[in-house]
Amino acid sequence: MKGKLANINLAEGAGFSNGTWAAALPLSNLTDLRMWGAPARCEDPTDLAKSKLDVTLTRSAAVSMVAILYHNLSINAKVRITLAGSAGFASPANSPVWESIWPRMFPSTSLPWRTSSWWTGRPDLSDIDLYPRHLWLPFDDALLANQIRIEIDDTGNPDGFIDLGFLFVAETFSPQWNFDFGRSLSLSNRDLIDETPSGRRIINQRAARRVHSLDYSNLSNAEVMRIFDMGKHNGSAKPILFIPDQDDRPNLYREAFPASLIDLPGAGFGLATLNATTLKLEEILA
Repeated sequence: MKGKLANINLAEGAGFSNGTWAAALPLSNLTDLRMWGAPARCEDPTDLAKSKLDVTLTRSAAVSMVAILYHNLSINAKVRITLAGSAGFASPANSPVWESIWPRMFPSTSLPWRTSSWWTGRPDLSDIDLYPRHLWLPFDDALLANQIRIEIDDTGNPDGFIDLGFLFVAETFSPQWNFDFGRSLSLSNRDLIDETPSGRRIINQRAARRVHSLDYSNLSNAEVMRIFDMGKHNGSAKPILFIPDQDDRPNLYREAFPASLIDLPGAGFGLATLNATTLKLEEILA
């Protein structure tokens, strides 16, 4: 599967409605760049009529990915996404079905016998909690829509409420030729380390930041300039999505995250389909 990029959030400027969300943490928070620091909150997840929301985009657009970033949905939660055009939700553009937030990721035969997830093939909570929780909902083909309905079934959420940090609606972009071999995923250490006169280390542990580094060297003129425009449009402030391989479900929660550009991408020009650029994407921690 080719890597997917998205830098324009179609949810910006959208209207939000439906469900019952806290007055102090309303649905409009879904495009607040503080993300986890200012989520939208449903205070009664036991009622599915309250834990849903409708999104009205500013224009009809091709939608191939809906991402819910920084959420607290539990391991047993389910979600259903409906896309619609001018005809409304009675004539959806897709075939909406309930999907598990954490479906089977591993064959049971690859797990040690009697582990807690042997029968389900799902990661343990201890694994999930290593990283912020993000939900990626791709469509096989981009669908034209100006309305999106998100329904959430998480009646047993142990927090007693649902928090959604940020909504990113995108038409993802994949160059004809994938990124080069040698892509790297690294951790940037954010721990604060001091030392006493005797030499004992005092460490204030902080969450490490993930960093993607990747090169493209087989881009058309249009593709390399599209990535160049990405730097101009987003700078280091607006989030970018990079999904290395959406079919690699066991590693998706490790490798996919909202990111910002460390260095703005340039364009190296060669032959017609041998243009090049480099991306360095740093995880947005909220």
